[in-house]
Amino acid sequence: FARRGYKPVDCLRPALKHDPRADDHYRQNLIVFSRQAPVSSKRPLPAAAAEATGPGVSVILPVYNGAAYLAQAIESVLLQTHQNFELIVVNDGSDDATGAIADSYARVDTRVQVMHREKCGEQAAFNAGCAKARFDLLARLDHDDVALPERLALQAAFLEKNPDIAVVGGQMRCID
Repeated sequence: FARRGYKPVDCLRPALKHDPRADDHYRQNLIVFSRQAPVSSKRPLPAAAAEATGPGVSVILPVYNGAAYLAQAIESVLLQTHQNFELIVVNDGSDDATGAIADSYARVDTRVQVMHREKCGEQAAFNAGCAKARFDLLARLDHDDVALPERLALQAAFLEKNPDIAVVGGQMRCID
């Protein structure tokens, strides 16, 4: 990010200091990058998103042979308190049940889209998901991660209130 003019700043922690929705781990492990001018590449909003509240978020989930944990990752996105999102699962040539699991969610929830492609690598899969994204805000989730229910709400609200901020991230909490 430094090559593009972004610098790490510590402006989100004070904003979340008194927010009861943000737990201590979330408050202490955020990394925010900023630069003077906001970046905007407006894409047309889908009709369903225009009716939802808050900024739209495209969640990109690249996966290769992730059948063991994929359902938990998808469920954690579907249970977000922020409802204005789309989930793009990019199946990167898996030869296990990954594709079938992802397709089963897409059949019952219109917010879930699945892309099946030949194995090209995790970053190429992520980039393919980004190319299909309909919203300006992009969130990444690995197939073996679980997002806290307030993740998208907190991050989207912060980015909407701070247009000079381009990237918000956090650390992980290891679970069994």
